[in-house]
Amino acid sequence: MRKLILGTLALAVCGCGDSQPPTIPASMTAPIQPPEEHAPAPDTMVRWSTGDREPVSDPFPDWPPRLRNPTMRGSAEAPVKTDKEPTATVDPMEQVTDAMDGEIARWLSDANAIQPGCLLTHRVPAIWLPPPETIQRLLTALPEDFGGIAREALICRLGLSRLTRAQLFGSTAFLPAVAAQRMHVVGGGRAQGVLVLGLRTEAPRGEGTAVLILDERSSDWHVRSGQWIDWPYDGTERRIVALNDARVVDPRRKAIWIRQQSTGMARTQIIAMTPTDQLAVLLDEATVDATFTQELVVRAPGWPRAIVGRGWDAQNKRWRLRRWETTHFAPYEQTVESEGGLSLDDVDSALDAGFSKDIRWLVHRFPRAVRKQADFLALQARAAGAGGQHKRAVRLWKKALRATDASPAHGRDFALYWVERKKPSKAIPLLKKYLETVPEAADHAAIQILLTDIEAMP
Repeated sequence: MRKLILGTLALAVCGCGDSQPPTIPASMTAPIQPPEEHAPAPDTMVRWSTGDREPVSDPFPDWPPRLRNPTMRGSAEAPVKTDKEPTATVDPMEQVTDAMDGEIARWLSDANAIQPGCLLTHRVPAIWLPPPETIQRLLTALPEDFGGIAREALICRLGLSRLTRAQLFGSTAFLPAVAAQRMHVVGGGRAQGVLVLGLRTEAPRGEGTAVLILDERSSDWHVRSGQWIDWPYDGTERRIVALNDARVVDPRRKAIWIRQQSTGMARTQIIAMTPTDQLAVLLDEATVDATFTQELVVRAPGWPRAIVGRGWDAQNKRWRLRRWETTHFAPYEQTVESEGGLSLDDVDSALDAGFSKDIRWLVHRFPRAVRKQADFLALQARAAGAGGQHKRAVRLWKKALRATDASPAHGRDFALYWVERKKPSKAIPLLKKYLETVPEAADHAAIQILLTDIEAMP
């Protein structure tokens, strides 16, 4: 009985022996419905087709990672670069030039409207004065409106007739030599500038240079002081090639350095303003002439500074050294001069004359092979020591002792250098070596006495 029941159940489960599949109740195939209180509204329900899958949230939404550098991506992913539209750039110098040109146009309009004849009546016209750099541009550009009336007005407004004490014509007075620069010659909060003009006078006929100090007061420029300097050469091709300042007389006041040049000639003028606001010519020296080309060097320490002129004659291979000194705001006077050729004795004479700081300039005129000789190295060492450059002096002395043509006398001179500097411990070995090397030297007895004295020093 038990076996019969088990067989019947097995046939009911597998359906063996029956061609029809088992029937499943409809209640088991219907979708499960939620309770009415949790059922979504009909209009918010999304219908999915039987072939669609419900979306699942991606845990890696940025995968694969994208490179941040566009140039490392493929050409399809790289952003398209577009050329930037060129922006208009304004040159600051063009703005300055435009401002000057506008200022010149306004001044010319006012100058051409005044009554002419100020050179005959010796009166100053009632017209404003532009800054010094604008006057330089006016005299350099020479615009069409800068005619006789405007030229006459500028001469009268700058007071050039009184300064030159000569007759000037507007059509011929101004020469191409003109320079201007803003600089504070003396202290004060007002703007200051220097204007240098090359002029031609008619009666008496000649050429010269007007140096004017201008300052700004009440929104207008005025001539504070002026100085006239004669030009001793002929010709109108003169140019002002340099306009600088330097403190040479007083640490609180600047002197004006002017370098003027013409064909084959050049001069340098040094001008300073005195405490009474008067300009004084301190030095007027030729820096280029038919023989020498000269440079001027300010030599410290002390006030006023000394000035040294280094002249070189390239054709004859000769040099010239000169020194000028002055008292307070007085013209410079030459105190010493040394001249010679490319020989050791001539350079040694310059050292004895007090030009120790200029020996280096002289030695460089010699060929390189000559400069390596022991005598020239010793001469440079002596000059460096006289000028207070002791590190350089020691280095040159040691270099002289290593030279191929060095002699025992160079070691003796090096020892004497240490004696002058009161360092006997460094001088004694050199003196002993000299006495041992040259026992028959003419100064053997004198060196022996010196050696005994410094050995007894504490």
